[in-house]
Amino acid sequence: MNEIVIPSGCSISHLASKIRHNHKSSFKFEKDASFSIGAEGFFISCAIGLARSGNLEKVKIHLSKAELEEYGIKDDSYLASACFINICMQDLVILDRHDKDITQYLLEMISAAVDMDYGAFQGSQSYSLYALDPYYVHPPVLNLGSAEPSEEDFRTLLGPKIEQCMVGTTAEALGALEKIVNSMSLYVFLKEIWENTIHHARQPTTSLRYMKVSRVIYNSLTEIQNSKLPIALAAYLTARSQKEGAKKYLIIDVVDSGYGIYESLKATFPGRSKIEVVERAFHQHSTSKIQRKPIRRGLGLHAAMECAHKLKGLVVITTSGTLCANYDYASDTFLDNIKVLFSEDQTDVLSTSISLIMPV
Repeated sequence: MNEIVIPSGCSISHLASKIRHNHKSSFKFEKDASFSIGAEGFFISCAIGLARSGNLEKVKIHLSKAELEEYGIKDDSYLASACFINICMQDLVILDRHDKDITQYLLEMISAAVDMDYGAFQGSQSYSLYALDPYYVHPPVLNLGSAEPSEEDFRTLLGPKIEQCMVGTTAEALGALEKIVNSMSLYVFLKEIWENTIHHARQPTTSLRYMKVSRVIYNSLTEIQNSKLPIALAAYLTARSQKEGAKKYLIIDVVDSGYGIYESLKATFPGRSKIEVVERAFHQHSTSKIQRKPIRRGLGLHAAMECAHKLKGLVVITTSGTLCANYDYASDTFLDNIKVLFSEDQTDVLSTSISLIMPV
């Protein structure tokens, strides 16, 4: 069996080198397991793909059942993160560090630990919105019946919490992020993703839709180099540090538990290769699911590109076995459209994750 270890600072590169989609596999989480930029969404995509193919058999955590009973789940633990909530939605065996089956016990603990009062989980450096159904009961914010989520819903229920996470509470933080808070393109992107999340939660099948707003700081080039990031992402961070002195970044992650862009759109673009279909998905409305005119629901890919273009941000996307970005790392040039940087042939049905990264 292929055992995939999830270490501290687990990167996309680490996962891509270890995961074999046609092999029986298991995940082993180390004590300080965490993810670098974009990697958590990619992990979720891979876990979903392995589980659907019947190749993900078990997951092992670093704690014993006795330790869970004594200490519970900490707010910043990977057990309360999107990646593990996704694992809870799969039909998997979860083992403690002594190889004891704790599946049902841990499911109940995680369900209690993740505060779903507003469809959200707030950690020390992030704010997350989940749409999990039917595994979890819809929280009040998502219980809108058949009504469309309104501008007022977003402004009063979710907007302030996301904004607080983005800007913090200090005067310095407020000033540093003023351009982002006042960016209409970012507002439109966040609101569209929030609306999409609500629609995703109404699906009758077990599904996950997840968005997270977080912050990260790279104080030196050494930190960037040691993070084992994909080449394009490392080059982007290095260039921003050297040319603009950037250290702080706002990151918006979106994960969808579907079958990936290629599977969704290949019938729309018959005769096109996987790379061509994925790149076309970033054209406006390519991934939209029309509910009623003029409302469109999709992944918000075009909105992400617009936001990145205006705020000099980087879009990193993994979908259908491809890694894409809106950036030419060889020349430090931002592209008008997305470019597939890597494509593997093992699978075409990996779900989609998007990371929008902006210097602040």
